[in-house]
Amino acid sequence: EASAAPYPCVAVVKDGRIDLRRYSSRRTEDGDAEKRVTVLPSPSIADPDAVAMMALEAARAGARVLVIRNTVRDAIATRRALEAAAPGDPVQFTVNGVPTLHHGRFARDDRRRLDAEIERHLGREAPRKGGLVVVGTQTLEISLDCDADLLITDLAPVDVLLQRIGRLHRHRRDRPGGFERPLCHVLMPADFEPALATVRRERMTGPHGFGSVYDDLLALEATRALIGFGAEWRIPTMNRRLVEDAIHTDRRKLLEERLAAIDPRWRDVAERRAGEESAHAGAAAACRIDWQCPVTEFRADEQAATRLGGRDLDLSFDPPRRGPFGTPVTRLVVPAHLNPENAFQATDLEATEDGFSFRLGSTRFRYGGFGLQRV
Repeated sequence: EASAAPYPCVAVVKDGRIDLRRYSSRRTEDGDAEKRVTVLPSPSIADPDAVAMMALEAARAGARVLVIRNTVRDAIATRRALEAAAPGDPVQFTVNGVPTLHHGRFARDDRRRLDAEIERHLGREAPRKGGLVVVGTQTLEISLDCDADLLITDLAPVDVLLQRIGRLHRHRRDRPGGFERPLCHVLMPADFEPALATVRRERMTGPHGFGSVYDDLLALEATRALIGFGAEWRIPTMNRRLVEDAIHTDRRKLLEERLAAIDPRWRDVAERRAGEESAHAGAAAACRIDWQCPVTEFRADEQAATRLGGRDLDLSFDPPRRGPFGTPVTRLVVPAHLNPENAFQATDLEATEDGFSFRLGSTRFRYGGFGLQRV
């Protein structure tokens, strides 16, 4: 029944009843043509050298390649492997001649330059002269007009994976030989044991974002099963079915029971997920505005933190520091998890070859062509 719901759709609430209607907009130039995507599993998720070589070979054959990793750490490791394998090769993505990649740990002005450069190479009107490899994280999934000939991505929940696949053969254009059909390589883990080992701890972790960036291991396991040894997904015809097969309540319950019979920690995964969803819903309910009631007072001390940037540190630099692409950096956000001491003032600032470094508490940071990193 859920799979039969229209896609895409708009939920209209009228007289207390929800009516799902197919969303239709003015037909675009590319239309609503079906895209048949070959989805292939790859065991190379823990081998950045192998990922880099896969991308490099395709780029040297003329393809524009998008590599999306779940974590900044893996993205940087892949970018370094690419640079080591092909130093100075023009298929490497650069900004103002500086080798770089795309993720969220860049200063705002530098991020704008990255976005613009991505669209200059991969946008609808981008000229296609030679191959290119762009490495990044989830920041490449949204808000950018990316059109890749080949997609290499870490495993992610199927709804996220479909979003990434939307960047593959996004526009109608002639493709280089061997890349006429959409192909997506999904980098797979051998298992989820490292994340499962932490499920009963206060903070769940795991390599490649499994347990941290994506803590819903049931959705990841369901997505892995959908891919199997390889699959052809018809986009967008199969979107609704794929998503419901992976995250629908009934499907999740069946998968949970089957996995828990083998390893009881999968039951902990499901319970932890249910508890977190309940806590998030409660926190949201406490902050929401009831539009049916007048607002009589505001509390200046009340804060509603979102998942993105909840307690991040917004550093300001006066005078500005020279950034990796030549743009002055006046502000830089340090994610909360990189600043466990909750230090609030940058000290010991020094210029580096491609940017600058500074200290927060006892931790030293470097900001350069690969973004913000702990040293």
